[in-house]
Amino acid sequence: MNSNHVSTSSLARIGLAISLAAASSACGNGAPAPAPAPVPLVAPAPAATPVTWQTNATAYRGQVGQTINVVCPPSGSPSTVWGTDLYSDDSSICTAALHSGRVTLGGGPVSIVIAAGAPAYVPTSRNGVTTSAWGAWTGSFTIVGGTAPGLVATPVGAAPPAGGGDWSTDGATVAPGATSAIINCPPSGSPDTIWGTDIYSGDSSACTAAVHAGVITLAAGGPVRVTGLPGAPAYVASTRNGISSQSWPAYSASFRVEAGR
Repeated sequence: MNSNHVSTSSLARIGLAISLAAASSACGNGAPAPAPAPVPLVAPAPAATPVTWQTNATAYRGQVGQTINVVCPPSGSPSTVWGTDLYSDDSSICTAALHSGRVTLGGGPVSIVIAAGAPAYVPTSRNGVTTSAWGAWTGSFTIVGGTAPGLVATPVGAAPPAGGGDWSTDGATVAPGATSAIINCPPSGSPDTIWGTDIYSGDSSACTAAVHAGVITLAAGGPVRVTGLPGAPAYVASTRNGISSQSWPAYSASFRVEAGR
């Protein structure tokens, strides 16, 4: 037998030994291990923003399709809303959610989706809230989840047109009971007596309350929406915008004021 001859099986064993040795050397030299597969990132849900019952969605105008999460506080005091299911973006978010049955006056989380403006907003009465009618507006929102099951909206007439008035006309005369109406306060106003802050006794001057609340000025006057409210156990005095209101104990009727657009 030729001593220089090496069998095929011997060559295979030698090759295996060399491969194992190379692998062992690589481990010993601290060669890096393969990088792990990347873990997909999940965007966190947008945080809920605490709001009041007067907060509207105008800050998000133009962000069509964006979901906004808010938290309405307890002991809610409903504010003005225009529309049904599709609400103008200057409507109270929490009150629109109450109208849709997604919260109670006890408050809670609400999600809305920003929408484009609409040519008209339809008024209805639902879940203890009566919304107002309006024509074309530049921004809207809807309530995520829509109307709670079982709630039925009752159509209502359009809001009454703005009526004339003077600076002595009281809020209960403009909007008796739980109604809402607009008064046109004439320019160069002469302020009259008011009781309360933000919530005014029904016998307070509606136009003067609007100046106190920052809705209009004495010089310019203008339209003011007055919404009738139940009586309150007390009315707090304050001085704002050059108008001093007075304090008073319980009274049988109240009202609040907003811009009468």
